[in-house]
Amino acid sequence: MNSSKDLSIIIPCYNASRTIKYCMESILNNLKTLDLDYEIIVVDDCSSDNTVELVKSLFHDVKIIRNKKNMGAAYTRNKGIFHAKGKILMFIDHDVYLKDDCIRKLIAPLLQDYGLDITYPTVLCHNGEKLSPSTEFEKYFVRKSTIFAIRFKSLNRLDEFLMRIISCIMKISTFSLDVSYVV
Repeated sequence: MNSSKDLSIIIPCYNASRTIKYCMESILNNLKTLDLDYEIIVVDDCSSDNTVELVKSLFHDVKIIRNKKNMGAAYTRNKGIFHAKGKILMFIDHDVYLKDDCIRKLIAPLLQDYGLDITYPTVLCHNGEKLSPSTEFEKYFVRKSTIFAIRFKSLNRLDEFLMRIISCIMKISTFSLDVSYVV
């Protein structure tokens, strides 16, 4: 991988024609205030609707990659990683809409020298449920999250990182999280 970009946004899609436009618009609204060299990669997991055609017609600067057959979200994200050129990778599911300033808040700690490798926000679901990395319920938050950012160079340490987090959370009943890094 050639890290020629500051940020690669990877959006795995499957039959996303109803949601991808709003997701992309929220991403672009966030990016217009940032001075970053970025790329957006949509990886289509063999959709049977018009997801790819819609993205092509509305968002001309987006790189589109298509799976030849439906392979699932993990494979589709990995395919995006293979094509990414960013120092920071951000994964956003096609049905996620970002609030203003979300991208800046997620990547700022990764751009600074805080020693962080991954950031993720509190997610507000359409049904009102909050998925927050600081709640006991979310022991496996990163694996479930529909949006997070990670330094590319940290990918080879991700499984080790996740296991350490899960182990720590399971050992203690309450813990403190520096909320300045949580969006």
